Amino acid sequence: NARLRLDRVIQDWGAELGQSPITIDQITTRPDDIWRRSFIGGSAVVLAVMVGAALNSALIMAREWEHRTVKELQLAPRARAGIIAGKIVAGLLAGMVSTAITLLFATTIFGLRIPPERIPMLLLYAGLVAIGFAGLGIAVGAWLKDYRAVQPLILVTLAGSFFAAGGFSSVPTLPAGVRAFDQYWPPSWAFEIINNHTFMATPPDPTQPLILLGLLSVAGVTVGAMAARRQL
Repeated sequence: NARLRLDRVIQDWGAELGQSPITIDQITTRPDDIWRRSFIGGSAVVLAVMVGAALNSALIMAREWEHRTVKELQLAPRARAGIIAGKIVAGLLAGMVSTAITLLFATTIFGLRIPPERIPMLLLYAGLVAIGFAGLGIAVGAWLKDYRAVQPLILVTLAGSFFAAGGFSSVPTLPAGVRAFDQYWPPSWAFEIINNHTFMATPPDPTQPLILLGLLSVAGVTVGAMAARRQL
């Protein structure tokens, strides 16, 4: 936007002096710009969805080894599927709290505004992202078994993704190498899909995003279930 405005000012100034062979007719798709703080606020909510689901699920899982209660799970006459599902649901519920707090700050301080008619689809997107990252959190917690290892790994990875995967600035504005990497990096999918639906004048067709996030959700739960079963 800054470059566009600079070019526009230079062209207008040249036109006034009669020295510009080009005139610009700017047509915008929205009456107002999306302010940088609003974009960051929206991305912060997406980050909260991922961190809340992954970190809480990982900690809930790792605590079983730290508190030496994993033996009770191993001896429980219940199927492993029920135990894993319970961990994922608990992680999702805990993550909802942190996400709600982040959303409150994003709307009151960062000026995030979400068109009401887009909220149902955004909730579906966020739910699929949360389920997928909760599953990955279960896997990390089962593998590392220590909250002191779980916390920095998840926080640093997802905080770095905020800047490198479309949270601070949309993916098309990033360097070519980063854009190529982001095509295969799940946090980037979450940022781009949810931010596009939130901020674009006309939201993209939801078919492909739903398929992509659905695959992420299934893959995350599958990885988490396999890791938990192996460690239990």
